[in-house]
Amino acid sequence: TDKYNQALSERRVKAILNALVAEGASASAIRTGAEGEKNRNCGEDTESCYQKNRRVEVFVRPDALRTSAR
Repeated sequence: TDKYNQALSERRVKAILNALVAEGASASAIRTGAEGEKNRNCGEDTESCYQKNRRVEVFVRPDALRTSAR
């Protein structure tokens, strides 16, 4: 369902954010968003498309990493 997929997207985003922070990134320098079903790469109802849509895109500002993590 859309509600389940949105919650799943939000859990993925949180896990990636936590991993980046654990590696030294500043949480305030990372922008996150969960798309759920809203921004699909592939619209077909096939396993191949489902796999393409299970993704996390990460954009981190260059200054987001502390010097100790570089």
